[in-house]
This record gives sequence, C-alpha cells and structure tokens, in this order.
Amino acid sequence: LQTNTAGGDNYFICAAKAKRVIKITKRETWRNFCSKLTPETPTQEVWNMIKKMKNGKISKNPILHENGMPVKDERTQANIFAEKIEALSDNLHNQITEGQKLTINQAKEESINTDYNKRFSIEELRECIRTLPSEKATGEDDVHNMFLKKMPASKQRELLGLINRSWRTAEIPKSWKSSLIIPIPKPGKDHTNPDSYRPISLLSCISKIAERMVNTRLQWFLEKHNKLSPTQCGFRKRRSTEDPLVRLEHQVRACLINRQVNITVFFDLERAFDTVNHDQLIYKLASAGIKGNMLAWTEKFLKDRTFKVAIGNSKSEEKHLNLGLPQGSSLSPTFFNLLISDIPHPHNTLVQEYADDLAISVSANSLEEAITKIENAIRAIEQWATNNRLNLNPAKTKAMIFTKKRLPNPPTLTIKGNNIEWVKTFKYLGLTFDAPTLTWKSHIEETCRQGTQRLNILKALAGTTWGADRALLLQIYIVFIRSKLTYGMAAVSSAADSRIKALNRIQNAALRIALGAKNTSPITALQVEANIPPLDLYIREYCSKYYIKSRSQGETHPMMQDMLEDQAVENKLWTPGVFKKPFTKRTQQWMRWWNVPADLQIEDQPLQTIPPWNRPPLNIQLELTEPVKKGECTERLKAIAQATMEEKYTNHLHIFTDGSKVEKSTSSAIWIPEQNIKKGWKLEEGEHTTIMTAEMFAIKKAMEWTTLNQFFIEKKDIVIFTDSMSSLQALQNFSSSKSPSQKNQIYNIADLIMEKNFTITLQWVPSHTGLAGNEAADEAAKDAHALNTLTFCPLGPEEGKNIIRRAAHKAWQEDYN
Repeated sequence: LQTNTAGGDNYFICAAKAKRVIKITKRETWRNFCSKLTPETPTQEVWNMIKKMKNGKISKNPILHENGMPVKDERTQANIFAEKIEALSDNLHNQITEGQKLTINQAKEESINTDYNKRFSIEELRECIRTLPSEKATGEDDVHNMFLKKMPASKQRELLGLINRSWRTAEIPKSWKSSLIIPIPKPGKDHTNPDSYRPISLLSCISKIAERMVNTRLQWFLEKHNKLSPTQCGFRKRRSTEDPLVRLEHQVRACLINRQVNITVFFDLERAFDTVNHDQLIYKLASAGIKGNMLAWTEKFLKDRTFKVAIGNSKSEEKHLNLGLPQGSSLSPTFFNLLISDIPHPHNTLVQEYADDLAISVSANSLEEAITKIENAIRAIEQWATNNRLNLNPAKTKAMIFTKKRLPNPPTLTIKGNNIEWVKTFKYLGLTFDAPTLTWKSHIEETCRQGTQRLNILKALAGTTWGADRALLLQIYIVFIRSKLTYGMAAVSSAADSRIKALNRIQNAALRIALGAKNTSPITALQVEANIPPLDLYIREYCSKYYIKSRSQGETHPMMQDMLEDQAVENKLWTPGVFKKPFTKRTQQWMRWWNVPADLQIEDQPLQTIPPWNRPPLNIQLELTEPVKKGECTERLKAIAQATMEEKYTNHLHIFTDGSKVEKSTSSAIWIPEQNIKKGWKLEEGEHTTIMTAEMFAIKKAMEWTTLNQFFIEKKDIVIFTDSMSSLQALQNFSSSKSPSQKNQIYNIADLIMEKNFTITLQWVPSHTGLAGNEAADEAAKDAHALNTLTFCPLGPEEGKNIIRRAAHKAWQEDYN
C-alpha cells in the first residue's frame, strides 16, 4: 500500500510537470505563431491554429472526384493535378519572328560594356545567404535554407564556384529547374474538383540563391536605365499597392471637383504569369540591352522546366512546362515587369499597373469625349496585349463611371469583340471603388464585416491560458485586425467621418476584449492603457507618413506629377462639405494642424550609384575578440575592447567616431589620436535628426578625412571605431531603408579608398566603458552642440516619419487633456 501511495504521488507530480510543460510550450508556440502574422494571413489559418492549440482535429481535404467518381489513391490524385497543369502549358503558339531570333542570338554572343556578366563575388553570395528566410519549405532536393545559412566559409566558396560555373557556361543543373507542386484548396470552393485548388510551387533553395544573385543585378540594370514602365508599382523597391490606389482616387476626386466625367476600365489578364511566352520574354530582355551570360543563362533557366505534384507521401510522374514563369522564383516578377514595360500610355490617360492588375482612367468635360478617349485607350491596350501574347479576359474586364452629373445610360464599350460590363462597384487591389461619387460605403461595410469576424478570434483567445496574455492580444489586434481596418487608408480617408467612426467601433471592441474591460469603461482610458491612439488619429498619422514617403522618392514616384503638381486641383477654391479633397490636399491640411510643414525637405532615396556587383566589400566587425553578453560589467567590456584593439589593429590608423543628441540639437565628431585631430559638426534640422543619422554622418566624415589626408596615413590600413551597432548593421544590410543617402555616400568613399590600395575596417566597440578614444569622441560630439555653424545633413524618410509620429502623439495628448 505504501508503494502504491508513493507511486501515486510520483504520478501526480509527473502529471503536474507535464501539464506545466504543455502550458509553457503552448504559450511559446502561440507567441511564435503571432510573431509571423501578417494582414494577409487567412482567417481560417488562425482558426486552424487555435483548434490545434485546443487539441481539436483539423479536417483533411475531401477526396477528389473525376468523371463523378471518387479518387482515393494519392498518386492517382497527384497525376490528375499534374496532367491539368501540363495541359495549361501548351506551346502551340510559342513562336517569334526570324528577325527577333536574330536579335536574341546576336545579344547572346555580345558582351561589350556588360560588366553585369562578370563572375559573382563571395560578398554577393554572403549577402544573399544572410537575407535568406530561415523557415521556408525545401524543393525536391530537400536542401534547407538553415543548412545554407550555417555553411562554413569553405563550403560557401564551393557553392560560389558551382554558381559561377553555371553562370559562365549557361548550363543549369536539372534540380534547379524542377519544382514540387503542392495543391492548396481555395476557400469556399468545391474541394472535390481539381480546378478548386491553387498550385503552390516549391523550388530548390540552392537555385533560389543563384536566382536572387542574378535578380539583384538585373533589377539594378533595369532601374538604372529606366527600362521599366514608370507607372509599374508591383515588385519594385519603394513602391506599394497604395500607389496606384491613391493615384486613382486622386484622379476621381479631381474629376468630381471639376464637374467632369471619369471613366475607368479594369482589365483582367488571364493567367498572366502562367502564359508568358519564353521566346517573347527573351526578346524583350535582348531589346532592353541584356547581353552575354545573363541572356544565355536566363534562356536556359526558363526552358525545359519540369515539375511533379505531391499529395501526401505520393508524387506524380514528371511533367514539362513550356510556358509561364516559375512560381516562387525571385526572377519571375522582374521578368513579368519587363515583359509588360512597353504598355501604352495614351495622352491624357491615367495608366495603373500593379504586376498584372491593370486599370486605365480618363476624365473629360462630357460623356461623349470621355467615351472617345477610353475607346482609343482600350484599342491600344488590345493591340499591346496581342503583340506580347497576353490574353485579355473580356468576362472579367469591367468599367465604371464617376461623376456628379446626371447622365443617360452609357454606350457600349467592347474588347476583343465582347461587351464590357458597366458596374457600380469593383474591387481593385483590395479596395472596393463605388460609383458614381466614390463614397467608400461598400468598402467600409465589407471591412467592418471582416473586422467583426476577426474580433471573434480575440474572443476565442481571451479565455485560454496560452493566448490570453494582454500584450499578445494587443499584438494580434494591431497586426491582424487594425492592419485590415486601415489598409488603403491613404485613399479611403476621403470617406465621410460617420463611416470612419464605424471602423473606430471595431477598435473599441477589440481594446475591451484585449484589456478585459467592461462595456461601460471609458474608451479614452482604454486607449491610453493600451497605448493605441484613436483610429481616426492613427489614419491621419498613417496618411501623413505615406505622404512623406512619397515625397522622399522625388520625380521617380508615379504620384508626383499626378498629385503634387496637378494645377487643376491645386487652384480650386474649396467648398467645405461639397467636395472631398484629394489625398494631397487632405494630408497637407492635417500636417498644418500639427504644425508640420507640408514642404518638409526629405532626402530622396537614390538608386545606389555603384552596381551591386562592384560594391566595395566593407569590412564590418560587430564582435570583439571575446564574446560579450548583455549586462556585462563595464570593466570587463573595456578590457575586451582594449584587447581587440591591441590584437587586431596595432598597425592601423585609429579613428574614433560618435554622435550626440540633446533636445533640439544633434552633432557628430571624430577623434584621431595619432594625429591629435578632433573635429565636430553641428547638424541642420538637429531637432528632428536621429542619433543613428548622426553616427552615420560621423563615419562618413572619418572616411572622407582619410581620402583627403593620405600623407598623414603613411600607407597604414585604417580602422574606424564606433559604438553604434545599428549603424554598422544598416551598412551591412544595404537594402535597409535606414539612412539611404548616407549609406550610398559611405560606399562611394569606400570605393575611392580601395582604389588607392588602402583597406578600411569598421569595428564596433561598447559605449560608456571608459575606453579612452571612444570617450574623447563622445566629448567632442557633445562640445559640437555649442558650434554656431550648422552643417547640412538631409533628413531621411525615417526622420520624416518620426516627425509625424511625434506630432500625432502630441495631438493625442492635447485631445486627452
């Protein structure tokens, strides 16, 4: 009996431990899942995860049916999918002219002035590996990204040799051109029908590295030489879906203000990516100036591709793809953008492009004039699509009229001999436009419905032990619900205040759930407790940041001419309550309310002047000779830093840099002990300049000094010490949006230094440890606040957003008071 009692006690102890482990694991699993949520995460995926956490079972996909009969064998199912996909890749019309073939062959043989064809460097490979997402499914070769990220330097060089051999010979391993396709059921469809599945393609991770390296070079070339359509906003840096949405909203608002008629046609390119003609694309590349290795490698990459379909543990027979771009390849969006880059832009016609989502819009003083303009534009688009072997789908092409005039029924528009349907509402890039006066009524009603559905997720989590953490619930609201409510708000913010208040009620309900508050709790107090501003204020902040972002891109941004220089709108006398202002006028008014100048000067985000394949390899060291931990004692940090300087940089010229910021002043300084040189700069716009910009400015000035004072250096190598880890990380990640102009200048100077046979190292050192050189630079930066002369240092986009953020927070504080 005693033994049984002891055993029972042990059982209960072990059971309690197991429950605790399960509880902790569930909480960590949920936290990890929440960290990966995005506005695009399907609601069903979140519900499935909740069911798993509650030990519920997720139902499997129904069995496929063929000819009315169920198909239970997984391999047979896989073959059914494979045959359907292969049938869509018919190559009967994959022909180009002899003249086009000659152009391609000549371009493949020519390599003059094409340094983008040089061998890839180890720096390009490492930059690519560093940015690989860790958790991505593997291709059929089962090589995982984590394996590639953990490769030692010797294996990296072997991989580089393999990629360069493929690049030089235009011979691509078969596994790089093979994909594994997983059919994913479309929500709300009949899952017994093979057509109700979306094929998701898994590619070789090694191939993806080579594709990324090629794509980086190709993108730079196309952007540098303006080979893409200026209105294309899809899959391009510093562009987003909001750009075409805001441009279209602006066009419609301007039309309503000027009492005109606007006609907008939304086109559907049927299976655009899947029907791309390979030869036509290669010809477009050759015509754009792509020659030699890049053209030959691309041709081999596109042709003779194969795939298998996987269902459960079974795979289909291998099939061939004769048309289309490989799904999941980083090159595919770039190829598609180039293919449609010659889309016509008829006079006085607004052309909108986001990948294969196309829209054209015209405004005129009468319906007849607008019809004439839009018909001419439609004919031009028809001819363009035919020339590029793209298929316009008449059934899904729709037209809308926006106006305040009373009009008769509009005449028929046609495309490919079929009538285009006139509609009152149309969903374009996630926003539902409603005719004739663009009130956003339909869009906001649908958004409220979806927001209410997503609130149910918060309610389901609030009563669990693993998901009821307040911080996690608020995180889910911000990422999964608020992002849905505010998507496209740069355009939708022209809606009536009463409609915006409907969205605000969704936020109020979410805060009460997340904070466990009663319905009678004052919402202003809950907003402060959650540190989440009222939704209408957040929308104004959101729009102002988008305005700053657009301004920072200068003339390259498609909005600039249409919005910031539209005199037809600019000179209009506004009548409150009669006309809704376009985005620019609305946002400028909000910024004036916050005492933020609408013409705030923000630096342009330039295209890097040095091609990525010629970028000098900056030697950036983020670690000391011994590892240090957070919270390490000051004396130990100082000792390790001094040991690093003595062991690695005894024969180097030492330069220390630092930045300093007080309430309304920002400064930078450098200190060169060997030359007893101390320099400081007080920066313009110091109130708004961030400390990171000051640190980057100091690094730039240190590098400038080395180029102008070589006779002091005595052919020594150079080391620049900085305590700004964030600055060095931004320099490592060149694609980062932080301080783009400063980074560009630093790399340009590094290029000059390398030409003069010097090497330069940027070494991180811990701050405030009593390290002599670092303390001297810190003192010099603080002294620079007293300077009378200001040095120009342009504000970056991040500083512009910070200005808006602080102004919005101040407005919130004043409203609360």
